Amino acid sequence: MMAGTGTVEPFASNWAYLKVELNWLERLLMVSAARQRKETRDVNRVARSAVDRATSHWWQGLIALEGTIASDSPAMDGQARPPESKDSYRERLEARIQATARSGEVLALPLLRDRLQLSAFEKSVVLMALAIEVNQRYSRLFGVLQGDERAGVPTVGLLLRLLCRNDREWQLARASLQRDGTLRRYGIIQLVHRPDQPMLADGVVLAEPWTDFLLAIAPQPSHLESLVTGSGWVTLERWDIGDRPQAWEDLLLPPRLKDQLRHVRDRYQWIPAIADAPGPSLPPKLGTRAFWVGATGTGKVAAARAIAADLAEPLWGADLSRLDGAAIARLLTQVMAEGPPLLMLKAAHRLVGRHAQIPPETFWQFWQVRSRCHGITLLCAPSVQSLPLQLRQAVDQVLTFPLPSASDRRQLWQQFLANLPLEKNFDWERLVRQKHLSGGDIEAIARATKIWSKAHPNQAITAEQILLLGRR
Repeated sequence: MMAGTGTVEPFASNWAYLKVELNWLERLLMVSAARQRKETRDVNRVARSAVDRATSHWWQGLIALEGTIASDSPAMDGQARPPESKDSYRERLEARIQATARSGEVLALPLLRDRLQLSAFEKSVVLMALAIEVNQRYSRLFGVLQGDERAGVPTVGLLLRLLCRNDREWQLARASLQRDGTLRRYGIIQLVHRPDQPMLADGVVLAEPWTDFLLAIAPQPSHLESLVTGSGWVTLERWDIGDRPQAWEDLLLPPRLKDQLRHVRDRYQWIPAIADAPGPSLPPKLGTRAFWVGATGTGKVAAARAIAADLAEPLWGADLSRLDGAAIARLLTQVMAEGPPLLMLKAAHRLVGRHAQIPPETFWQFWQVRSRCHGITLLCAPSVQSLPLQLRQAVDQVLTFPLPSASDRRQLWQQFLANLPLEKNFDWERLVRQKHLSGGDIEAIARATKIWSKAHPNQAITAEQILLLGRR
């Protein structure tokens, strides 16, 4: 409020607003750093060994030390944050934001908050990720609080520790940073994963397009809308979610192919132990990169889901046939930053070779990163010839998924058409003779047949009718 008038003073510009928010953040970090230094001094005064220091959050509750002790919940007890008066800082800040909106001035971060209905925690995450783009002082403060002055970017653990007051807030905040949370779904932040480390150790980085918008001299609502709805930012899809985990016995694949698929699973499980074993030093290669060949519907996704179920890891994927070159490049950047353990990319011929939509150096950088990442990268294409020889020689495994055999086709037809009103003496052989159909094709035709049956409840279904539906 303006002194002595009782009126609320709007912000003069987006930058003036950001300076106020960053001043609040700096106070928060400085108070937290001072409190952390005091706790470290107290612990060092009493601790006799490294074990004592590692267990200090437990024994501080039994030994009286000067000052305030730390909470042993996942979240801090909130005392690291500056105290607020009854007429709180947040209330006064919000009043100025509303006054600025009435004056016609656009403030980027509040506009983003309102457009995507961000929580207070999510808004603060964006602010903290933005701070290191404004001044390196914030990077140093984050490093001090994380015990590594070279860290540079805030981690998930630090954000939760600074911004959450109790266990409930901690749980909700952590959930909001999952891949399907708003900030990651819209590509606003990326988590930089550290191999063999929990999510709490992941660094939080603001994506460049959003940084440019938030720091704009005169941010425009149309710019925000283009980022939200028209930027083409791509997020990976979760492909292992279903009614139940994919079981190996349900895969209608040749036995030898199943054995090769299980080897992919075993390689993921055991290669870290082999890499750490004593012996000649080899370049780090924790990643398994495979090329899966086969027509649509031959069971590639189902096989990947079976591997995901055995490993208890999510399967993330994207269909590159739906993306242009710029979107593919952004997707690869996201993958390199986040390091999903199980990744499947369909239409992989759009990555490299004659049909590539991105520069070769972009792909090969991605390829090397995935080689060093402990994970499985599955590139899928309809034929071996669709990918260049150089790439085929660079993968760890090439597997071909054939069209189903006659016995498999019979099993698929009978499985998908179960409980439908088929005519007496139904001609299964006529369906089985359709050698060109994949399992996915058969499932799609069966789905169309079920719809037709609902629309014609009093008619028995013939093989001829089913094949007619398949030609539509």
